[in-house]
Amino acid sequence: MSRFPATHYGPETFALMGRAYDDAWREAQIMIKVLGPAADQEKIRSLLANGIIVAAAGERDPERLKLLALHEISTRDLLARAPQASS
Repeated sequence: MSRFPATHYGPETFALMGRAYDDAWREAQIMIKVLGPAADQEKIRSLLANGIIVAAAGERDPERLKLLALHEISTRDLLARAPQASS
């Protein structure tokens, strides 16, 4: 079973998805700076896009789409490697 919904998106939905992706990518770049060389930017971009595609099946709020996409990368091992702050 595919993780991607069998949905066709209209131009307005594509615009919302694009805006959500761009906003999520700007926030993800902050996370990438923390991770440094350990960050796999292509994998992060892919996960963001996948998160937006999956979420867009039932969501049209660009802020919510962005948050769902960021959640997609935060639940993966990508952010688990971030350096811990020293006490």
